[in-house]
Amino acid sequence: MENSIESSIEDNVSLLEASVDINLIKFFDRSIEELISVISKIKEKYKAEIDFRPEIGINKDLNLSQAYLDGVRCMDSRVFNSVDLYGKENNKNLDGFNELYQEARSRNIKTKVHIGEFSNCETIENAINLLQPDEIQHGIRAAESEQTMELVLENKIRLNVCPQSNISLGSVKSIAKHPMRKLYDHGIKLTVNTDGLLLFDTTVTDQLMDLLDHKIFNFEELEEIRKNGFA
Repeated sequence: MENSIESSIEDNVSLLEASVDINLIKFFDRSIEELISVISKIKEKYKAEIDFRPEIGINKDLNLSQAYLDGVRCMDSRVFNSVDLYGKENNKNLDGFNELYQEARSRNIKTKVHIGEFSNCETIENAINLLQPDEIQHGIRAAESEQTMELVLENKIRLNVCPQSNISLGSVKSIAKHPMRKLYDHGIKLTVNTDGLLLFDTTVTDQLMDLLDHKIFNFEELEEIRKNGFA
């Protein structure tokens, strides 16, 4: 985590939202309180250099009761600023997470969900209708359906897109074929992200420059996308 934060600081990132997987408790004697304490100390350590806003990362395969209990503990700690649901996209029932997301909204905690990177546009619609997320991680398959794009737009949902990750993992063949442009032209708010800064060996700046060099967006459009991250 500290390596990722320090790399972000080197890239002149001033606001960092990054997922902290609650499964990391296995490294802390399965204590959610100890994990919360560690994240709190990391926030304090870097507060003069970056606005680090950790989010609670929850795998969709996690035991529902444990996910709820640990998730609520993280929310009530006031250390975390958002909650994110990640993992399997296809054939995954998300009903069991509805109560947790209601708890997040009642505490004014931002809600996100990973969906629509490998799964179809119907899974995006289902996640929106069920969980009512503020933001969607990836969500690029929305470009396959006018109806889905309209639903994203109507609900004012931002898509946090990770171009290099999409290419590396095979969900998009190349930067030239990335659907970001279509989503942008439909009026959907986008941001550019690293997904896993160390895993995919790319920075936000690298990806913005890649989009500029391949003429996917011009400089003014990329500046708008960059500023979306502060909204």
